[in-house]
Amino acid sequence: MSISSIITDGKIFHERCRRAKAIWAHMKHDIKACHDLGVTIPSLTKEQRQMVDEVWKGIHVDDIWFAYYNLFNEEGRAWTPLYFPGNLFFSIVDMKYNDYWGALTIEDKNFNSLFFYDVKQPITVARNIGGGVLDENYKIISINELHDRLSPDCSYVAKPSIGTGSGRGVLIYKAGETEKFDEFVKYVDSFKNCIVQRFATQHEQIASIYPNSINTIRMMTFFHNGEAKELSTIVRMGAGGNRVDNATAGGLYVGVDKTGNLKKVAYNYSGEKFECHPTTGVLFKGHYVPNFDKVVKLAETLHNRLVNFSKLISWDFAIDAEGDPLLIEKNLSMSGLSFHQQCNGPVFGDMTQEIIAEVFDKKARLLSRVL
Repeated sequence: MSISSIITDGKIFHERCRRAKAIWAHMKHDIKACHDLGVTIPSLTKEQRQMVDEVWKGIHVDDIWFAYYNLFNEEGRAWTPLYFPGNLFFSIVDMKYNDYWGALTIEDKNFNSLFFYDVKQPITVARNIGGGVLDENYKIISINELHDRLSPDCSYVAKPSIGTGSGRGVLIYKAGETEKFDEFVKYVDSFKNCIVQRFATQHEQIASIYPNSINTIRMMTFFHNGEAKELSTIVRMGAGGNRVDNATAGGLYVGVDKTGNLKKVAYNYSGEKFECHPTTGVLFKGHYVPNFDKVVKLAETLHNRLVNFSKLISWDFAIDAEGDPLLIEKNLSMSGLSFHQQCNGPVFGDMTQEIIAEVFDKKARLLSRVL
């Protein structure tokens, strides 16, 4: 074995351990949140443990994943061992189906205009790439030109184009907040690697649930056996006056069934359950994603363009005022699992054992004992 391959293997192992550690930290938060809500996470029965062993034989899995996810069962599913443990999903499965280092580059939101030039997206006004300010056509502009391009009478969102998530670093300027306008322009000029877009107008069906944020459709697609297919979809929305829809910023998420209808119960980051939106009082049941079939088809088609980098992609779409899918961003790795499994059940569903057999070779089975 060459020195370079040893170094590469070491980097991969380090990344696996980093991911597993981060996911376990999230699980500790989830366990504490359950306790704070007065919810007891039950131990597995002998029969349930036998079911887990049948599916995961030879792979080290912790009972807590199955005990936890089976708590979220508003649809009356039978107790199942098919939930994917988060530590193994992100440290083994996600890294199996994604070119991790390549994905880091492809994920840059400033590339979306190039990869998806023929797809509806929010209107880009400016970019900061590597510390240089550019217009929507990638031409360098000065700070004065940036100031002239932005209007205090329009609404904008500026967000990091790489290396962040959960709403961190997002700055929203709402039309008419003139006292904040110069601060917003300076932010764009100083924030290395960000994108500035017009605040989109969303479809009234989605906006009626919570109008203060762009409520996004998060859809996971999986390229497997020669085609990309939708695995799981949720709708994320803000709450409490927040302008972003991220759960870590106080938002909610609700499952979407295969026909585009929202499910009865939504959750927040602490696992609380809501049948109606806590801010607007709107019931989730009865709402739907307009033109859901178009969103599914678009996500599956776009996945084909990136399949060399990622077999698992999470897409964020809005639905614009005309009912068309509006591509917000793509996430090629570490893009979220828990909210899918809480809302919609095991992320791979009936394919779980097929995926286990495909991913968990002897080396991966040994890794499961240290992750």
